[in-house]
Order: sequence, then C-alpha cells, then structure tokens
Amino acid sequence: MRWLQRLSFVENNLLWFVLGFTVIGLSLPQIGPALRPSILPVLGCLVLSVSLTVDFREIKAAIKEPVLIPLALFLMFVPMPLMGWGLGHAYNDRNLTLGQVLIGSVPVDITAPLLVYLAGGRTALALTVTIIAIGLTPVITPTLLLWLGGVKGVVSIPYLMLELFLIVVLPAAVGVSLRTLFSRQLERFQPLCTMMASLLYIELILAVVSGSALQIRAFNTYALAVIGFQVGHNFSGYLLGFIARSVTNDIGRIAPVMFLVSMKEFGIVPAVVFSTGLPETAVVPSVFFAIVQMISAPIAAKIIKRYFAERK
Repeated sequence: MRWLQRLSFVENNLLWFVLGFTVIGLSLPQIGPALRPSILPVLGCLVLSVSLTVDFREIKAAIKEPVLIPLALFLMFVPMPLMGWGLGHAYNDRNLTLGQVLIGSVPVDITAPLLVYLAGGRTALALTVTIIAIGLTPVITPTLLLWLGGVKGVVSIPYLMLELFLIVVLPAAVGVSLRTLFSRQLERFQPLCTMMASLLYIELILAVVSGSALQIRAFNTYALAVIGFQVGHNFSGYLLGFIARSVTNDIGRIAPVMFLVSMKEFGIVPAVVFSTGLPETAVVPSVFFAIVQMISAPIAAKIIKRYFAERK
C-alpha cells in the first residue's frame, strides 16, 4: 500500500514540525487552556500507538537484558538528580533550585519509546524500562526530593499511580497484546501507527508550549539562563546514556539508554509540587526542560538514525 508508505513524511520531518509548532505555541498562548485537558489522553494514545509496534516476544527478550536495564535506571535516578541538584544551586531562588532537583528526580518521559523507534533503536527495551521506572516513581521521587531538597511532604501516591497506570501501563499492555495476537495484520499498518504517534507528539508540544508561553515570557532575559541550564541538564543525559557503549557496540541497544536517561516526565512535576505544598515557581524549570527536550529529542533521533544508515 503506497499510501501507507507516504505517511512516513510526518516522522521523517518531525523535527521541522516540532520547531514550527513551538513557534506557534509561543505566539498563541490563548490556545493553551483549551489544549491542556487533552494532554493526558494524548499521552495515553501516544503510548498505545508506539506499543502497537512491539510484540510480547520482544518485551520478553528486553527483560533478559542483564546490564542495560539496571544501568538505565541507575543513570536515570542517581546522576541525573545529582546534576539537577548541582545546576539548581546556580539559581538565586530556592524554589527554582527545588524545581531543578525535581526535574532531575522524575522518571523517563513516556514519549521516549517513540523517539527510540524513530532513531531505529530497540523500542521494546525503551518501553520495558519506561514501565519499570514509572512503577518506581512514587517511592523514588519523593525520597530524592527529601534527600536533595529537604522537602518533607507526602506525594498523592494513589492518584499518581492511577494516572500513570491509565496513561502508560494500560495502553502499553493493550498495544503489545494486540500486536502479539494480530502481528501479521498490524505489520502492514505500522506506518500508520508511527504517523499517529508523531502527530500526537506534535499536538503535545503545542499544548505544552502554548500553555506555558505567558510564564516563559514573564522571565524576560532570565529565561535564556534557565533555558541554558535545561540544555545542559538534557545534554548531560545523552552523554551519560552513551556509557552503555561500554557494555555493547550495538547502537540499537545504546540509543534507548541515551533517550531513557536524557528525557524526563515533566508532566509529573505539577502534581508533586502541589502535593508537597511547594510554591508554583518550582514548576518553572520543568516547563523550560519540557520545551528543550521536545526539540532536542527529534534532533538526537535524526542524528542516531543517520549513524545507523552509515553503519549499514
């Protein structure tokens, strides 16, 4: 079906779509409130779309990774929070410092498997680690916030667990099950699944950027400094993820670790800030980080995919 092959136009040009809709979002902050309610359903649909490209056999093989899964989780929850703590002390505002610690302490962003797929990496490995990390979040994130930020408070664990289950675990389980049961039929429609995931990613960045545009503008020139910190934090994640090179020469296994470590689930931050009683200013670093990672991730995917092509 030639029309299905043409759908790859969106994923092949995802970076340009992201840049374009980032500009639109910054220019039209009034659409932010209208799009905000769609963020959680969009994330759930995105996870489902990506999961439809992975079957249970691939998940089973990924679970058997003896080193990469523990390595990705360690890098995600140890060096990245410590980097957030270090960068946070460059601010003159304690609330921003706590916000930077928090963005380092949350798990991998649930859009990471999509970027791993677009980069040509092992999507099953990325999806497996994402689910494990999400399951650890209600315990690890509050603990890190206490140790590194001195914040005492109880995150609403039941609410957080339910939300993460509905937008990550359930869609992933449905998608993988369908792919396993109807592998031959869904194989033909894989370009449609990835196009849908790419379109949802574009809608997500429009919702995030437009919803935060006024907050970003309020920082004026200081916004450049905050963005600089987020670029440093995000780029450090890619460098840390490349440590997987010491374990394997397979770029298909290295790429997932790079995205898993560098990308952070910024959507959790507001819930944690609210439940711990922190001032709203603590959310600001996550807003800037979200924009940085949603632009850097397609760039990284393009670079890694090109590297794949050259190696072949």
